[in-house]
Amino acid sequence: MNETNWSSTIKSTVTESDKKGLEVAKKYEKKKIKEGWRWIKVNERLKMLVPCDKHGNPTKEGLEKIERQKSRLNIK
Repeated sequence: MNETNWSSTIKSTVTESDKKGLEVAKKYEKKKIKEGWRWIKVNERLKMLVPCDKHGNPTKEGLEKIERQKSRLNIK
């Protein structure tokens, strides 16, 4: 009986350009967080990085971003 160990034959699909893109995204996120942006949970499946005030509440711009995304995804 010839058995194959499938886990050893699977190759990673993550490329160098994927890794580079992730690094760029992490830098962008860190910069925005330093500028006062925070992750806001919109619903059980959606979290967004939006600008917030000193108390951690979304600003007017942040609320507009949340509403636009909710309308795009048809979330009430």
